Amino acid sequence: MINQIIAIFLILIGLLMIGLWIFLLIKRDENPELIQEFKKTPHLIKLHLVAEFTTAILAIISGVFILLNLSQFWILTAVSLGMIFFASLQALISYSLGGEKSFIVMLGIITSLTFLAIISELSMGFMGNIQGSEQSSEILWLWILTAICLGMALYIMIQTIGVELHFRKGKGFDRHFSLIFVSIFLIITIIMLILYLP
Repeated sequence: MINQIIAIFLILIGLLMIGLWIFLLIKRDENPELIQEFKKTPHLIKLHLVAEFTTAILAIISGVFILLNLSQFWILTAVSLGMIFFASLQALISYSLGGEKSFIVMLGIITSLTFLAIISELSMGFMGNIQGSEQSSEILWLWILTAICLGMALYIMIQTIGVELHFRKGKGFDRHFSLIFVSIFLIITIIMLILYLP
């Protein structure tokens, strides 16, 4: 039952992201801020769109896989949740700084629901209750956590490429944050491989 709820959530979020961006791009003549972003920072906005559409498509695919009982792709769910969590949290912070209340409420709800879905996935991992996984419950939750971190790192890396292309050297905070996050993910992955692979 929880799997189906997460699947529907992933599909709805993916469709919402695609629909919102298509609407914004079609109506961009009415949105001077978006026009300015395309003119002043084309690499940033284009790679942000790549990150957003990648997140949306992976969310829809993983949701559909769950509903079709294609359980061998269970790790995609965790990757998608990681990407959605980072995207929604980043947008929530951005809109909070701008003071746009309707987006703050919507993104607060999405971020909270994504966090609950992540907790549900981790708890199913603790119980060894992930369909399609052959991992023992002792390490299954670690694989889920690693996949969530991978999703976040993937989103960050796509955006960092845009920063690098635009500034040719990247803003200090973005560059260091990405480097730290990706390094933590790699360290977790290496430790898991050393400890748990035969």
